[in-house]
Amino acid sequence: MSKTKNTKNTNDSAPFDTFEDPTSFVPNFDDVYDEVVLPVGTEAEIQIVSVDTGTDKNGGTYWRLRCEILDQPTAKDITTFISFPGPSDDAKRVNRKKLSLMRMMQSLKMDLTKPFSQSDLIGLTAWVILGIQSSDEYGDQNIIKRWL
Repeated sequence: MSKTKNTKNTNDSAPFDTFEDPTSFVPNFDDVYDEVVLPVGTEAEIQIVSVDTGTDKNGGTYWRLRCEILDQPTAKDITTFISFPGPSDDAKRVNRKKLSLMRMMQSLKMDLTKPFSQSDLIGLTAWVILGIQSSDEYGDQNIIKRWL
């Protein structure tokens, strides 16, 4: 079975980038780099590359969006969440979730009056202001501080 690693390397002779037998290969790390986090307050254009569904600890539904920062090939991807109002949410929490969703949709230039699905978000772009979140598990990561 032939496998191809997803890579930006254009060197066709790199044995790790394309291989026939994953049990015997010689890795080529010449083009490896550490991914970077952009400074707080950076205005960046992002593109949604995947959307997954999950359930939070209270049983509420959320979508997890993975976004790339365009024109920043060495930047870490951004993960952000859309929480949907649930039956256990009070009026204030419902409003907060709807407001967050509305701001994201406006930034993505979506029609606020039409239904949409996860697949509709893939490939959409928006401008955002970045923040930084630190954790022991993942280190520093950019977050979306504000949708523009």
